[in-house]
Amino acid sequence: MYLGGTPQFITALPSEQSVRGIEKKIGAVWSAIERACADEDFRPKKSPLCNWCAFQEYCPEFGGDPNIARELGAAARGQGV
Repeated sequence: MYLGGTPQFITALPSEQSVRGIEKKIGAVWSAIERACADEDFRPKKSPLCNWCAFQEYCPEFGGDPNIARELGAAARGQGV
């Protein structure tokens, strides 16, 4: 819905091909997330949103150490390191 000078509705009906393509893309992204979780492989990627991030002190992109965050999380859960 566009509410500019003249309100307009734009309707699109996806084709079977576009739905299959989106499903395939979502499946690939989900597989990548599962692999990253299993391997604990979370690479930082700096972006303008980093300016609002509260975890910069733990982020390698800002010279931080993610192991400190891991240790703090384990201690907060009462598990030690």
